[in-house]
Amino acid sequence: MTSALDIQFSSKTNEFALELYKQVISSENKNVIISPFSISTCLSLAAFGAAGHTANEMFSVLKYTDAELKAAVAQIYGKVLKDFNANPTVKIANKVYVMNKYSVKA
Repeated sequence: MTSALDIQFSSKTNEFALELYKQVISSENKNVIISPFSISTCLSLAAFGAAGHTANEMFSVLKYTDAELKAAVAQIYGKVLKDFNANPTVKIANKVYVMNKYSVKA
């Protein structure tokens, strides 16, 4: 059964994806392959690890500005990834590259 939060999550994730595509095609003069789902997943994880203004900005970019939706995002991603893993034809992998001049806190 699909909840109202699931529908809101889907809608906001699609808004993020469309905005991301618009930004990529307006700034690149070459072929680009991106996965808005992977980007939103990684950015969501990073946002949950952030605090204050940084977290708010990240959630704002993702369009997850509603407090109830923000609270449910981790649970919704858990359900989505569980569904993907139940279907053996879908494989998901993510990788994040960080320039050497930046440090990453564990």
